[in-house]
Amino acid sequence: MKIKRYTEESLTFLIHRCHSKILKETSRQLSTHGLNLIQSLVLIAIYVENQIEKREYNLKDLLYTFDISKSSLAQIISKLEASNYLQRSIDQNDARRINILCTSKGKNIARKCIGNIDDIDKKLENLVGDTDDQYKTLQTLKKIKVNFHV
Repeated sequence: MKIKRYTEESLTFLIHRCHSKILKETSRQLSTHGLNLIQSLVLIAIYVENQIEKREYNLKDLLYTFDISKSSLAQIISKLEASNYLQRSIDQNDARRINILCTSKGKNIARKCIGNIDDIDKKLENLVGDTDDQYKTLQTLKKIKVNFHV
């Protein structure tokens, strides 16, 4: 069947299938925390900035980091706040600026999410092969990400 061969050799279809499989496994693991991938990534970003970089993170920083709409980010932050993972605070130097901090519950969940994503990364690294193959794969994916415009 020609369509089967086409879908197996088409870069678009292969990327789509890989994306679907990775997203399915990621969703399965992260759902134990009641989060999807983007929600967990936002929580992780805030956790890392707060705990490791020792700086407060705000909505503008998150919009830049994740390249998502303001309304999508607002929904994610609201869900994480309703789950008691995050809290908002007014910046003491600029009352117009809202900083976002992880609660202790949020820090705990962020660490678990990091572990889940690390597990998936390790599976992918093992599938890709040695370090040179991993480097080439990353470079190819970055090239697609940067140069593919719609």
